[in-house]
Amino acid sequence: MMNNDLHNINRNNKSNNGEIGQIDGIIGSHSSNSGKIPLLHFNDRFNSYSIQNIIRGIENIRVNGTHKKVTIYFRSPGGILNDMWTLIDYIERLEGLDVTFIVDGYICSAGFWSILLVSTLPHVDIKLGYGAAAMIHLADVILSVRDEYSDNPNHTKFVKERITRVNTDFMHVVYNIGLTEEQIKAIRSGQDVYLHRDQLVDTLREYYDWWAIDSGTLVNNYQDVLHRIEHLKEKKKMYETTYLRATGKKITDVVNPPSKKKSNKKEVK
Repeated sequence: MMNNDLHNINRNNKSNNGEIGQIDGIIGSHSSNSGKIPLLHFNDRFNSYSIQNIIRGIENIRVNGTHKKVTIYFRSPGGILNDMWTLIDYIERLEGLDVTFIVDGYICSAGFWSILLVSTLPHVDIKLGYGAAAMIHLADVILSVRDEYSDNPNHTKFVKERITRVNTDFMHVVYNIGLTEEQIKAIRSGQDVYLHRDQLVDTLREYYDWWAIDSGTLVNNYQDVLHRIEHLKEKKKMYETTYLRATGKKITDVVNPPSKKKSNKKEVK
């Protein structure tokens, strides 16, 4: 059973108890309690052709309508950020299909960022295979390799300015995903930083916690849980623990701020 070598990052703790089946070309299937689940494999750089191929594969499954889930074995050395954002946007808009990404090798550069940024989506599960690892660095290619060597100085200036803005946003994330101070400094200075599987697990969890709090999702979910408290005591406790660990504050003080006591002292005029 290969599942013994997988670490599930999904917040809902969904599990897939089926064995991995034979990959049949690009698309295969594997068994689960709910039947056959289509299987895709992505092992490529991010460019317009590779992203078009993976989107076409997912769309064929979605349009067919006979499956509600798809599993994607995923690894990537990185690539063009614009193509990465195309894939992320497509996954965000995807309806009627749950997606499980199994990271079965290195996810580098844009490969890492793509997995990180889709990991918060409610219809996406992330699992890490035994060989999962990551490499993080700041962006250096936005549009295409040719952009860095353009003969048009205005175009080159535009690309460099855009990379600077993107990296500012990336660093905002880097500060909030549980990396060490040395790793953060290395990334900020333009170096490559490598994460083994265990630290990648922690990084994905830290990112989810930060995102859930920063976006208000965790507080909103907690308020929803309060209305159904008898059935969701464990989830309520999980939200309270996550918020306290990440902020040092009690979530109850945010949801129900303590009222200020009126002073009994008379005002001296």
